[in-house]
Amino acid sequence: MRSRACTGGLALGAALLLTIAGQALGQANDILKVGVVYSAASGELGDWATTTEGFAFWKHRLEQVSPNGLPVRDNTGNTYYLGIDLLSQDDGSDAATHRSLIAAMVAPGQRDVILNANPSFAITESKAVAAAGKVHLHAVTGNSDVFTGTCTTPGSCTAFGVTPDSAAWTTGVVQEYKVQQYAKVAVVYYANNDELAKMCVNAMANLQLNLIMRLEVKYTNRSLIETDVAAAINSVADVDALIACMPSADAALLHKKLDTLRKPIKSFFLSNGPQDPAWNAALGDLSIYLSAPSPWAKTLPDEFQDSFYGTASNFNAQFATWTAGVYGAAEEHDPSPNAAAAAAAGLVLYEGLRTAFTDCDLTATGGLIANLLYNSSTVICSDNLNDGMARVARNIQSLSLSTFFGNVAFNKYGQNYAATTGTVQVFATQVSLQDAWIPSLVAPVSMATRSFVIPQPNRYVPVCPPGTRQNGDDYLPCVECGAGNYQNLPGQPYCDVCPVNTYSATRGATDCVHCPNHTITLEKGAIIAEVCICQLGFYATHPGTGEACLDCPEHSVCDGALAWPRSDPGWYGEVEQPFKFYNCNPNLVCTGNFTCATGYTGRMCETCTAGYFMAVDRCYECFGNSAVILCLAGMYLFFLVLNIGITRGIECFYVIVNFCQLLSVINGFNTNWPASISTLMNFCGILAFETNLIQPQCINPSWGFPNNLVTQLLLPLCMAVFVALWCGVTFLMYKIKTVGEKAENSAHGGNFGLVSGGSTNGNFMRNSFISYFGNEQERIPGRTAPPDGGLRRSVSFANMSHPPMFSRSSLTGTFKNMHGSKAYHWLSRVVTIPQSAAEWREVYLDRVSIPLLFLNTSYVATLKLALASFFCYDFMGTSYMYYMPEEQCYSSTHWKLMMVATAGLILYCGGLWMMVINILPHLGREQALGEKVPLLLFGWLYESYQAKWFWYEVVPLFQRTAFVVMMVFVLDNTNVQLFVCFILTGLALVAELTTEAIVDPLARRLNAFGNAIIMLVLVIGLVMGNPLLPEGTAHVMSNVAMVIIILFMALTTGAVLMETVFVVWMGVLKGRHKAVAQKWSHRDVKRYRHMYSAFSPWFLIKWLSNARTSDWKDFHKLCILMIEFVHPTSHVSYLSNKKIGKFWRHLTTDFPETLDYLATVDAEQRENFNRFIEVMYTEFFDTDASMERQLNHVVKPAFRAPMAQFLSQASGDDLVFMHKILEGAFERVHGVEGAKAIKRSLGRRAPGSSVGALMYKAKAQRQEETELDGDAEGGLLAAHHHMPPRTRSPLMLQLAVVNGPYTSVGTTTPPHSPASPAGGAPAAPGTSGRTSKESGLGRGPHGASPRASFLRLSKVSFMSNNKVVTAAPGAEPAALDAAGPAAHDAEPGASATWPEDAAAPTLDPSGVVIEHSALPGPSSSGAAGQAAAPAAGTDGDGDGVSTMEDNASFVKSNEAGGGESQA
Repeated sequence: MRSRACTGGLALGAALLLTIAGQALGQANDILKVGVVYSAASGELGDWATTTEGFAFWKHRLEQVSPNGLPVRDNTGNTYYLGIDLLSQDDGSDAATHRSLIAAMVAPGQRDVILNANPSFAITESKAVAAAGKVHLHAVTGNSDVFTGTCTTPGSCTAFGVTPDSAAWTTGVVQEYKVQQYAKVAVVYYANNDELAKMCVNAMANLQLNLIMRLEVKYTNRSLIETDVAAAINSVADVDALIACMPSADAALLHKKLDTLRKPIKSFFLSNGPQDPAWNAALGDLSIYLSAPSPWAKTLPDEFQDSFYGTASNFNAQFATWTAGVYGAAEEHDPSPNAAAAAAAGLVLYEGLRTAFTDCDLTATGGLIANLLYNSSTVICSDNLNDGMARVARNIQSLSLSTFFGNVAFNKYGQNYAATTGTVQVFATQVSLQDAWIPSLVAPVSMATRSFVIPQPNRYVPVCPPGTRQNGDDYLPCVECGAGNYQNLPGQPYCDVCPVNTYSATRGATDCVHCPNHTITLEKGAIIAEVCICQLGFYATHPGTGEACLDCPEHSVCDGALAWPRSDPGWYGEVEQPFKFYNCNPNLVCTGNFTCATGYTGRMCETCTAGYFMAVDRCYECFGNSAVILCLAGMYLFFLVLNIGITRGIECFYVIVNFCQLLSVINGFNTNWPASISTLMNFCGILAFETNLIQPQCINPSWGFPNNLVTQLLLPLCMAVFVALWCGVTFLMYKIKTVGEKAENSAHGGNFGLVSGGSTNGNFMRNSFISYFGNEQERIPGRTAPPDGGLRRSVSFANMSHPPMFSRSSLTGTFKNMHGSKAYHWLSRVVTIPQSAAEWREVYLDRVSIPLLFLNTSYVATLKLALASFFCYDFMGTSYMYYMPEEQCYSSTHWKLMMVATAGLILYCGGLWMMVINILPHLGREQALGEKVPLLLFGWLYESYQAKWFWYEVVPLFQRTAFVVMMVFVLDNTNVQLFVCFILTGLALVAELTTEAIVDPLARRLNAFGNAIIMLVLVIGLVMGNPLLPEGTAHVMSNVAMVIIILFMALTTGAVLMETVFVVWMGVLKGRHKAVAQKWSHRDVKRYRHMYSAFSPWFLIKWLSNARTSDWKDFHKLCILMIEFVHPTSHVSYLSNKKIGKFWRHLTTDFPETLDYLATVDAEQRENFNRFIEVMYTEFFDTDASMERQLNHVVKPAFRAPMAQFLSQASGDDLVFMHKILEGAFERVHGVEGAKAIKRSLGRRAPGSSVGALMYKAKAQRQEETELDGDAEGGLLAAHHHMPPRTRSPLMLQLAVVNGPYTSVGTTTPPHSPASPAGGAPAAPGTSGRTSKESGLGRGPHGASPRASFLRLSKVSFMSNNKVVTAAPGAEPAALDAAGPAAHDAEPGASATWPEDAAAPTLDPSGVVIEHSALPGPSSSGAAGQAAAPAAGTDGDGDGVSTMEDNASFVKSNEAGGGESQA
């Protein structure tokens, strides 16, 4: 740039000379000679060399604006034009040369005006020009001393400066330093240069004014800049800024040296250098952000303009165009601030001359400079200031211009005070795709084009280590990261704030410390651990101490922060130590947040608050003590009625009881059942017979678990006491009845041996009893009667001597009086009065079973409360009773409760298990399940099950036990509770479906369905415990479960009600039966009650509800015939485990149509059937132990039927071949012993006939039956359709033996006939000699042969062919001797009858006739019937076989003759 300026100066001088030489004199009045002494750019003071460009451009612009020259106007209207002669001379930056050149220019006749281009010599130059009396214009001088020293008369100055005072040049930057709070600024200046020195002196004054410490460094020897000057600055560690007043070359040297020294300085303010893009380019990036004063910028607002140059931008464009024309396009450039100042100085000269003479008459001057400026006589001015030079000076001083340079106005010393000095800063940019470093105006702000970057980035920022940061001021040392901050990387400009959930308690941290486990901070920058608070879902035992937080306890809500856990709904915890929570049972009593539901209080919300009482596990507001007492009484009465009247008599009721008890236990699991289904399960507890269902807290507020336990354990005892009282009342009524009737009979002369010290009349009573019940020992040869007499109550009563029942006549009189009282008659309607001592024993045993049965029905409740006494749980480090949460475990109260509970467990629960695992197996082994005493006492344990599954009660008992144990002792794991119970219920269901143990089909199906629903409920409970279950699903599933439960309970309740209706209806029918039987003096029909179970209820109800008297008589006859078969004590009853019972059950179960077959065929066919099944029974049934190899063992079940059909039709040769094949096969498989075993098995033969023959005969008989009974109607009316499976076996046996021959050989001689005193005739020739009695097949209900059984039964039938005529059940022939031959010696087939109007004989309670009229013989009609009809039970058609047809004809003829069968 310097070379360009030098070359440009020479070219400009030549151009000016050519311009002057070529100007015609006619174009300008005269020439104004202007002189400029400058220092070329190549010189030491070349920083201001560009001012000459400004002067030259001014002259160029003047020629454009006013081609005739500079116009000067006077008051006459004349304008005189002055040409410009601009002379520029280089002083070589030498002061002496400068002085000599100035002296030459100010000499007379030389230069008229001097333009200053180098402020370095401004003072001497100004003085020389002033001395010459010429106008002196300074373009770039800012030193006020130049003007104050020159202008001796302020206001009348001849030297003027366009550039403002240099004191203002640093004002803005110093103020910014103050804003930046710089503490120390180094001021370096070149002392040999007045302009530069003055500028820095002014800067130091400004620093002092702003209280900023300054470091003054001045130099005179420029060679010391890189040594002493730089060292002086570098020696001060905390220099914030540097103000350097020095030539640009010196500034470049110093800046480079400081860069070498890596001296960090925040701001460089250089008087010279940064304004010049060429200088910046030489420094490159070192020039970035350097700042400098600038009197002008091309970006000045357009408000600053003039008519000569226009705006700053206009000036800039014009100047650039001019430089392109002068230097060439390659050298085109913008004006420097100094050039602009020079152009502004030329403009001031232009305006000063143009208007200086407007008040003067210049006619005399002729427009000549010599006259105009130097000859006052030619200038005539109105103000008399005719000195032209003085007049121009005064006019300049008075100017106030707005120019492209800014405002121009001069103070009294001639220095421009109106202009604003700006500050430029160098920024890196690109110009024409080339890097450039261009100064931009940054101050004042109103004119700035860029923001002032201060402090400038530190080029020498130290790399701060981790834990520190670059200072906010890059020029300061690294700063340690404060508490709450950290920096883990080096050289970072800032410290990171510790993120949330961390903290930093020390300075200089390289990393933040994580908050303890599960803690967080609410904000960043935590400085202590104590601000770490628990995050949501966690808690601290000592919040606010910085300790780690713990997982929120199960079943609680943790809000985080400093809060302690809060209990979930359904869970309980202590507010003071809420660190463990316990499941409330039921869940709804705990509402969460340490609160109990309304009405509940205490630990675990277990108790009711005052004014509330507990009912079905819920607290209800008290509504009156009387109402509570009434509820309690109703509950206990309900328990009593259920156990006495329903539990044992209705099969389906036990199903619903078992189902509800299991549900009540499930409700005790820690499953969060919704309130609706939980309440439903609670009400199911009613059938668990839990005494704590209703608790009298309204009456006794302290009522609690101990009271419930004691009450539950006392309940069976209370039941026993009630039964004892009931038995006592019954016994008392029985005694009153007995004594009263004895007294009445005594009045009629009767003697019953009941007097004091007497004994029964053995012959009379024995015969009369046997005639009805039969003495088994006497009537069944070869069989000993059981010790207890079986069902034949009269046997033991008649054959034993009784001690005196009443020894004092006073007691007898009392009973006699009571017998006729109203109270007795009222009680007799309520209490069933036994008719005999045997019946009393039955009643006694039956009622004793009620407390035993109650042990089973109340087992769940008793076990729950008893086991609950032992269960403790840890509550905040202390062991408490779970079901009595306020009581510590192993306290004196707890020990007492455990002792009471132990007693209950041993006495009740243990007693029940002993009955199940001890008594049941014993009865099974002894085959005594059907005996009277076990049946009455313990029948409730097994009478609902098939005989082979008599022990099955252990399954539901074990199931209930397991449920209760899981409920009480596995509280902490609901899933285990539910899963184990699900498995157990599944096993119970499989066992039930596999065994079909329950006899009643409806009860069996309902029980299986109930277990399936229990499993479903358990599965729903498991699913509801899944935390991933979508919201609302649990509620839906629980509703489904509730609906299913309700439907099942409705179904079961319907079945119970239906059975109850049947029972009640049957009771009504039994009452009718009793009323009808009493007409025949048969007062006791109770023993026939089992006949009412022999037929399906609907069939029997429809039959007997519309029955006539004759129908009732027939039904009564049927009862007499069948009672000992259908009675549960029969050997063929469904309870019998004897072989004969098993055989008949197998037969009727797989082939129920056998009943229809036996009820249809004649005696011969039944005999053939008996022979066939006798062989099956004796030789083939249940022979696995004796015959280890049998054909049925190796034939698959699915192919047994085809195999059987083949064998039934095989010829003899085929059978022989079959035997051979099987023997060989078994030999291959099992060896020789196997072959022998199968041969022995196949060699079994029925005595007297082969198996095959029997099979062929049975086949033929079946074919015949099919032909006779092949229509559909016969199937619809089949007898087995109306008989429960449990009664098919005894009924089939009865059909098999009734009306059959008395022996296997077909003899019709009765066992008691004279021909057969021993009870049987010898076998006829051609028979096996084996009787049914010997084989055991046809044994009666107690083991007697079918013939003997039939004979015994025929004694008491109206179709008897014996001479014994039945007058009343139990009456013996000796009691009827008074009836005469008609009654005693009747011919076979005769029937003794009573006319319709005849009084029936009176019987005692045992059935003995005690009073009667003379019994007539058979009526005439009866005799006629007798003569016409064959004897019942004999061969009516002469074929030698007594058949049902013969008997039917007898009955028909008897009815036709007017005779009436009497029972």
